[in-house]
Amino acid sequence: GLSLAFAALGLSGYAHQLSKPKEVPFEEAAFGVTGLETAFSVLYTHLVLPGLLPLATLLERMSAGPARVFGIAPPRVAAGTAGD
Repeated sequence: GLSLAFAALGLSGYAHQLSKPKEVPFEEAAFGVTGLETAFSVLYTHLVLPGLLPLATLLERMSAGPARVFGIAPPRVAAGTAGD
């Protein structure tokens, strides 16, 4: 089965791009989606729907969970907070 320690981070991929190719008008920029969007749908489909992981756990593992693992403050959405 899936290790919950692994799932604690809600891992998603990141592909670094040089800034030069991104410095183009919006209409010329490469398209795509963030890894977070695809990671959530895959994890929801294959873990939550079959009953292997509660939805609340998935949401925690993809939001406050990584902050907890790395010992940083969990993300907050509130006036005056950093947009991280």
